[in-house]
Amino acid sequence: MIFKNFTWWEIGEYISTLILLILLIINNPWQGNFVVIFFVAVILILNIINRKSLEYRNKKRIAAALNIQLKRFSEQIAEVSNRVNILGSKISVNQPPLSSSKMGLSENEVIASLQKDIATINQSVTSMIDYVNKSDLLERVAIIEQKLPYIDASNYSGSAKNDDSIKLPSPEIIHQKLPKYNYDSPPRLAWKCIHVIDAHSQSVTDVSVTFDKKYLVSVSWDQYLKLWSLEDGLEVDAIQGSEQGLLAVSTHQTNYLNHGIATGSLDQDVKIWSLEKKGKKELKFKLEHTLTEHTGSIHGLEIAPENNCLISGSYDQTLKKWDLIKGDLIDSCYDDNGAINTIALNDKIGIMVSGGGDGTISVWEINSNRKLAVLVDNLISLESIAISTSGEYVAAGCANGDIKIWYLPPSIFSLFQEVSPSLQLQGHHGQVMDLAFHPDDQLLYTVGVDGLLKIWYCATGKELGHLKISEDNRIFSLALSDDGEILVAGGVDGTIKIWQQTKTIN
Repeated sequence: MIFKNFTWWEIGEYISTLILLILLIINNPWQGNFVVIFFVAVILILNIINRKSLEYRNKKRIAAALNIQLKRFSEQIAEVSNRVNILGSKISVNQPPLSSSKMGLSENEVIASLQKDIATINQSVTSMIDYVNKSDLLERVAIIEQKLPYIDASNYSGSAKNDDSIKLPSPEIIHQKLPKYNYDSPPRLAWKCIHVIDAHSQSVTDVSVTFDKKYLVSVSWDQYLKLWSLEDGLEVDAIQGSEQGLLAVSTHQTNYLNHGIATGSLDQDVKIWSLEKKGKKELKFKLEHTLTEHTGSIHGLEIAPENNCLISGSYDQTLKKWDLIKGDLIDSCYDDNGAINTIALNDKIGIMVSGGGDGTISVWEINSNRKLAVLVDNLISLESIAISTSGEYVAAGCANGDIKIWYLPPSIFSLFQEVSPSLQLQGHHGQVMDLAFHPDDQLLYTVGVDGLLKIWYCATGKELGHLKISEDNRIFSLALSDDGEILVAGGVDGTIKIWQQTKTIN
């Protein structure tokens, strides 16, 4: 069919032009509309001619470009073929022909030879990897490299007779054994809701229970810092703590009234607060210090009561230590693993941990800011970290809903190590926003964007149960009292729900 290669628009154009030409032929030349029809017909004819001319030129250019590319491609194919022929001639001289019946080798002599070479290389590499794995060579070499700088140079003079004076780490350090768990039946905890608070106008980003269980401190994206009575669930005081959203809060474990509350915000500032008594019962927030040394938003804050200092972690990849009373910067360390999303510390044994977007967790010594270990084998972004009361375990909540737990070996202070997780839980659907260990290290509490607060038995990784704020409320923050009897969750809609442990059934 003549019009099969044309669009409907082109067919309509051609028919309209034909009709105009017919009208032009049969029309009376003395009528007034003859000139109009004539010029319209000329315009349409010129339009068709120009378009066809443009199509012809474009096709000609494309054909020329394709010819050039085809010529280049042909030259490359010829060059590759020439190299294959040269390689094949060399191989055929040095090696006998291979039978096509051997292990499915190609009938082509050159390709079959290459297949055999690859198989030989793979076998050799596999043998070496097996030897390294069985011999623990990587661990031994890493330990020796890290021990050498601490060996006294006076113990050897470079001669062979003094080589036996170098003391290598004992096998107990190389092969750390996990602690023996108590595999008795886990406790069954009963929780009673004591308060549901319409606390903030936006998401509750962090909460903290004071050590005496009298008050709850909360911060939110709505920029407010608030104090709540745990006795009746009423608001004690509220203050705008930042020009942008507040992200983190921490309270002192022994004295929260005097320089005992710290907040971190999206505007990169850290603030230290006191609580002033107004009358017998009324308390009011008082700003003591505004710390402005960070250049990134503050996502982690912890008060270290033993050292009377404040540790802050920021998106600027730094951990900073502050004097809690004076507000002076004591020390700063840079984490080359990336932005810091969360931190946790155990001040009694002197370690803190930090993690971020790359999934790696760094373990630091609080007093010296020396990196003690790196917790590895996690490639997922972290939003939350917790360290157990004993300091033996670190738990992290991942962006994909996984929960991973690492055991920290006793040699962590004497030897830098890379530690792999000892337990992995598939806990939540979506990001794990916060988590906390029970004081006895046996239970772990986690919350996520799926709206669940889950309770885990660490010895077996078994879920013991879960709680909710409400059916359609995602949970962004979690707090557990020092004795494990008060549990608090903050929701995305600004609601705070508080539970109290009523009994323990063994």
